[in-house]
Amino acid sequence: MTQVLPATLPHSSPALRLGLTVGKRLAARSVDRNLVRRVLREAVRAAASHGTEDARGAQPVRGVDLVFRLRAAIPDASEMSRLQFKRALRSEADTLLARVLANEGAAEKRRAVGPRPGGPFPGDNQDNSQGAQ
Repeated sequence: MTQVLPATLPHSSPALRLGLTVGKRLAARSVDRNLVRRVLREAVRAAASHGTEDARGAQPVRGVDLVFRLRAAIPDASEMSRLQFKRALRSEADTLLARVLANEGAAEKRRAVGPRPGGPFPGDNQDNSQGAQ
């Protein structure tokens, strides 16, 4: 139903920034589009404010941009009740957020430790040719 775009972009702001797109083709009624936005905003708010530390001792993720986009049309009332839809949407959003924030938390931990002796972290866009002189 929803999709987190693959890139989470770090920025200098201490806040977790959120972008939501819910098109008319997938949710024709504004009531439905607003429902999707409310549910996703609340999921992000809950994920970002789990106290100062979670059970693993990890700090909440800050300074990240997240963009959600509705990928599939929302079901008709005859297919699924609004309560069932809200629960399914929230469950999917929580799963996506857990995965994205876990990946960002691992990247933050790697950045805090510093580069390995053999070179930069995998996936970093740094040129190794300048380091060997």
